[in-house]
Amino acid sequence: MKQAFSVKENVDRGFVKEKYKRMLAGMQRKQKKTGEKSAEKWFLYMLKCSDLSLYTGIAKDIDKRFKVHSSGKGARYTRTRLPLEIVYREPCKSRTDALVREFKVKKLKPLRKRLLAEAFKQGPKALAVFLKKRKKKVKKKRNKKS
Repeated sequence: MKQAFSVKENVDRGFVKEKYKRMLAGMQRKQKKTGEKSAEKWFLYMLKCSDLSLYTGIAKDIDKRFKVHSSGKGARYTRTRLPLEIVYREPCKSRTDALVREFKVKKLKPLRKRLLAEAFKQGPKALAVFLKKRKKKVKKKRNKKS
């Protein structure tokens, strides 16, 4: 999947916290400067936890990471709310792209996250339709500001 917005656009739109702005921008500069192409794919994933909340993260191997979360040794959030299942996964080209996408997904409202997970469960066509609708809404908002 293609990244919808650059780091600068996400920063300008208030999607990324101040302390991460410099980190993400620096990672992208370094990646462009060195022409670094990651051979290893990174993934964005969402887990449904025991209290029915959603946890979003990134990893190279989602299944291995899920086992770590399930054992109570993963992120602090999942230690007390053990994950039940992986409800969403998305391949990313690099760690930088995965981090940027993670922040965009974390900023979605809970209902939008659940709709994204449901579209993923229904299959690639439903997911493509969901993401396409999302891009149209974002374009409309940008046009209103102009």
